[in-house]
Amino acid sequence: KDISAKSFVLAQLKGRLLSNDESISEQDLRRELLKQNLEAKSRQLEDANKELDDCDAIIRHLSEEIQNLSNSLVGYELKQSVKTAKRDKIQQKVNEAETAIKEKLHQVSLLKELEKNLEGFAYSVKSVLKASKNGELKGIIGTVSQIIDVDSKYAVAIETAIAGAMQNIVVSNEDSAKRAIEFLKQTNGGRATFLPLTSVKGERMNDSTLKNSEGYIGIAADLVKYDEKYSSIIFSYLGKIVIVEDLDCATAMAKQNGYKFRIVTLDGQVINAGGSYSGGSVSKNSGFLSRRTEIEKIEQ
Repeated sequence: KDISAKSFVLAQLKGRLLSNDESISEQDLRRELLKQNLEAKSRQLEDANKELDDCDAIIRHLSEEIQNLSNSLVGYELKQSVKTAKRDKIQQKVNEAETAIKEKLHQVSLLKELEKNLEGFAYSVKSVLKASKNGELKGIIGTVSQIIDVDSKYAVAIETAIAGAMQNIVVSNEDSAKRAIEFLKQTNGGRATFLPLTSVKGERMNDSTLKNSEGYIGIAADLVKYDEKYSSIIFSYLGKIVIVEDLDCATAMAKQNGYKFRIVTLDGQVINAGGSYSGGSVSKNSGFLSRRTEIEKIEQ
């Protein structure tokens, strides 16, 4: 009986031992699975950390690029601002230039209209010139102002030197002058002065002693452009007139030469032969030459 009881207890103990062994085996298996799982998770964590590091590097790189691009954008915006300001200034200058051109073109149009209508010429002179244009008179060449050209800087002086003779009419010969005078008589057109190429004579004065004088510019005849066939007429009006810079120079020259010849300054002041003075203000573009030189200057 005692042996049976002990055998039963031993059997129970063996069963429990077997059960514990199985439990231990299960625990070992679970521990091994957990270990494997832990190792897998560790590898995943390492991979994740590596990927995170890569992402951090990419983020840093992108941040640097963003900063560089931001700096470049600021630079380009500054350059664009400067260029825009320059463009606006250029556009303003273009607008001003276009306005000035329009004004000049309008001015030229007005001046040409004055030229076309012979504005400023005496009625008698207009009549003769129009009659010549219409074929009623032959041998009419034009006024003194029409046969010469002059640089704008000398225009006032030359107009002053020639004075009223600007409207005198150059003709081919004495017969042309007589026919024109008869035309004015018949049409009650007034009076005019005619300059036949065949009869008008003129000479150029010797200026060798004047060339070293202060302010000396030249003999008036040398400062105008004209066809050589008109030289006698040009010399008759401008061959014995000296052009100088200003009235002080004119006064000194006149005194040194005994007031023997006429002196005209660039701004139109005059010391006449004999010692009288003429002068004052001169209206801009009021003369025939000034008007024409102004047209040429604007059209250049």
